[in-house]
Amino acid sequence: MGMWIFHGLAALSLLAFVAGVAGRIRFWLRAGNHGAHENRDRFGSIVRGSAAALRKPGALRAVAVDGLLFRRLWRVSQYRWLIHFLLAWSFVGLFMIGSLGDMVASLGVPLGKDDPWFAAVNDTLGLGLLAGVVLAAGRRLFPRAPHPATAFDDDLCWR
Repeated sequence: MGMWIFHGLAALSLLAFVAGVAGRIRFWLRAGNHGAHENRDRFGSIVRGSAAALRKPGALRAVAVDGLLFRRLWRVSQYRWLIHFLLAWSFVGLFMIGSLGDMVASLGVPLGKDDPWFAAVNDTLGLGLLAGVVLAAGRRLFPRAPHPATAFDDDLCWR
């Protein structure tokens, strides 16, 4: 019975996520002074241009350094970098150790979730995620200086 509840809630979460992403894309395509058709064409050209840019020399290094290690964010704010780094890499680590750990164990590799090292890594990543959420909430709820809202629905989440 518990698995059905879990899978039902997971399916509802996935539907909510897809609906949110679709709403954002619709919002982005309507942005600006152009019509929706022109924005779709512009969005397609951005995607094609991004794919072409990845074929240039040094592009993969830039993706690794800027995209995976957040170098540009480090240059702007080490505090924001720490929040993003903790959130992103804790999620990645928890996925790797949780989901992929189960797959490896099912192949016969002697790996158990009751092993002390497994629990230590899992707990450390969980604490990293929790620290990232606390730092982000603190930054959002107690800003040093007032700043304008960055999206139309920012206040729905925090007020």
